[in-house]
Amino acid sequence: MITGFLNQTLQQVTQSLTEHRRRSVLAQPKSILLQAVDYLQQRIEHEKISGNFGSVIGLNQVLEVIYALDSQVVSNQRISEQQAFEYMSNYTDDLIAIIAPNDAIEGSQMVADVLLVAGRVRQAERISGQLCSYAYVEELYGAMYARIR
Repeated sequence: MITGFLNQTLQQVTQSLTEHRRRSVLAQPKSILLQAVDYLQQRIEHEKISGNFGSVIGLNQVLEVIYALDSQVVSNQRISEQQAFEYMSNYTDDLIAIIAPNDAIEGSQMVADVLLVAGRVRQAERISGQLCSYAYVEELYGAMYARIR
């Protein structure tokens, strides 16, 4: 009888802790880089369904650039980052032109902003030697856009 009571109490405590952890994880804001990745993955799926395979290829290339931000720059990576920024700027303009939903436009602009910040981090990397990292991009993005958003 005592064993059953202890097992039930232990189970209740475990469930309570699990629920508390789940709520605290859900309450934390998603990082801007994760938001960018999520947005790109959603748009890629949307463009696949729409049959816009040129957009699928372009958005996949942007996604690859974002995945590589945390690594040291190799030969053509900086060019790829600049091309990704230009692509997202043009993609945003295209979304505005077709009067896409606001969340699609805002998401596209957010990805372009992340790439703009990454470009500035890369410039600082060349000057100071501080390597680009996801954390540094997050920090600079927060400093640049916290007042706006």
